[in-house]
Amino acid sequence: MMERLRSFVRSNIPVYEASNGCSYPLDKNENLLIPRELIEGIIARAASKTDPRLYPQGEETELAEMLAEILSVERDMVNITNGADEAIDLLLTLAGVLVKEPRVLTLKPSFPMYALRSLVRGYRVDYIPLREGDFGFDIDVAVDKASKSDLVFLCSPNNPTGNLVDKRLIRAVAESTKGLVVVDQAYIEFSDDKQEDLINSYENLAVVRTFSKAYGLAGLRLGYIVAGSDVSRAIRVIKLPFQINKFSLLVGIEALRAREEILRYVEEVKRLRKVLVSRLRGIDYLEPYDTQTNFVFVRPSLDMDLIDKTLRSRGMCVRLYRGLFREGDQYIRISVPREEVIDLLIKALEDMGS
Repeated sequence: MMERLRSFVRSNIPVYEASNGCSYPLDKNENLLIPRELIEGIIARAASKTDPRLYPQGEETELAEMLAEILSVERDMVNITNGADEAIDLLLTLAGVLVKEPRVLTLKPSFPMYALRSLVRGYRVDYIPLREGDFGFDIDVAVDKASKSDLVFLCSPNNPTGNLVDKRLIRAVAESTKGLVVVDQAYIEFSDDKQEDLINSYENLAVVRTFSKAYGLAGLRLGYIVAGSDVSRAIRVIKLPFQINKFSLLVGIEALRAREEILRYVEEVKRLRKVLVSRLRGIDYLEPYDTQTNFVFVRPSLDMDLIDKTLRSRGMCVRLYRGLFREGDQYIRISVPREEVIDLLIKALEDMGS
């Protein structure tokens, strides 16, 4: 056992470590446009109803019922999770219960946890390569690989590229496999197309969503899975009881009660991302791409480490990527901030080019 453990810890599976804080965090796609006062009001109302001596007593059911009503689905189709990360883990666990050594398929590049959490379990992982530039993929390749896979993850809008996966492609993948297709919609509230018609469209398709992005509750770890009755029932069988704390559930309930007000700030994010993309395009060494999220994916022609060092010296953190499409390529992902922070960011980037 210990020899296997030592071999495991010496493997090349990377360990995720949170970055140190910056004055202006532009690297984690948190929604800082929602006023702190609005979030504090939601938290205060939830705290007044929280008795931490008690286990959750119906709050999870109430939150699921509210989400089901918003999405126009049956309540038993919604499972609340400890962030979208637990949702991903539950679906991977389910695959391992049903199939020995499941074959997992995901986009490349995409959210790395699909592959990392699969590799930790010893699952086989394959990829649908995205084209550099338009971030599309070959449907014939995708369908062929999906037909041989037990679990397919499609992130839409995709992280880090920011584009929606075409619904026709998602449908083709769902129809080509006997496995489970998971559409991760963590950023869907920021999209012009909410892709809600995918929900409940296939018995083998599950949708994952989160309160971390649009609702500004990243620190409370609250997500959910929407799937057909058979998949949802199976998730409830393998899910641990009391996995989400009472306070987070109550905050989720209060956030949905303030949903209209919160979503006004989603519209502000969408306005400011246009501003950010436009201003980034005015800098000759940057190529920003259109986005359906609260971040912008950018290809720089200057050295990325120099850009990172300069921004950090001014209190700004961005996410860096290397080798996503080919050896030696470099990309930056920038979360959409408040307008005054956009001014600071653009000033720092312009100073580098002068």
